[in-house]
Amino acid sequence: MSIIARICLVVALILGGASIFLSKKVDAQAATLRSNLTDTKAELSTTKKTLATTEGNLKAKQEELAKTEEEKKKTEQQLTEATANVTTLKTQLDETKKLADAGQAAIKEVENVRAKLAEAEQKCKDLDTQVKTKSEEAVKLNEQVTALKGANTSLAETSKALESDLKLARGQPGWEMELPKDLTAKVLFYDKTWNFAVLDAGNKKGARKNGVLLLHRGTDVIGPVRISTVDDDACIGDFMGDFKKNPPQAGDTGIPKK
Repeated sequence: MSIIARICLVVALILGGASIFLSKKVDAQAATLRSNLTDTKAELSTTKKTLATTEGNLKAKQEELAKTEEEKKKTEQQLTEATANVTTLKTQLDETKKLADAGQAAIKEVENVRAKLAEAEQKCKDLDTQVKTKSEEAVKLNEQVTALKGANTSLAETSKALESDLKLARGQPGWEMELPKDLTAKVLFYDKTWNFAVLDAGNKKGARKNGVLLLHRGTDVIGPVRISTVDDDACIGDFMGDFKKNPPQAGDTGIPKK
């Protein structure tokens, strides 16, 4: 056999082996592809089911999202209203705070006024106490002044009375004591033996020792009497003349000598 024939035979053998090898390889690949295709179909079926489920879930989610959007809008509306209410409440709170501050200031002012009033009341009480004390002192001083005036008056009257007695004893003029102009005295009793009369005018009516009264009976003048003794409600008058012809009687009236 020629070399060419041999080469051709070798090539044919190689090609035949290669063909068989390739055929087996192709069959293996085809089997693998068929297996993969089956798996792919199964996966595709599963995927379709999953897709259907997913689409259903998506639709539910979309509906839920729509509801959520609607609730969101409602919530936003409520939020807007709440924000407006908060703004209003904040404004009211600010105004309330201002009023509260003003109230606190007013309360402090009232407390200050009350404190000042309490201080003033205490001062008034202190002044009242001082005034009361001063009033009591003034009353005592007035009593003392009145007593002193009374004592002075008494001393003055005593001095006048002593001076009057002294002038009378010396026979000097001016011994008569001044009597109230409106003094009137009624004769209660006349003693002929001692020549004196008892009259119903005493210190209370202004009768004074050494005062002179003129006794009258109607329009007739009986005569003068000098008051020699005086008590609160009566006095004794010594007659300054002869009354034997016309002696005094009870009921005769005595008035100051002019």
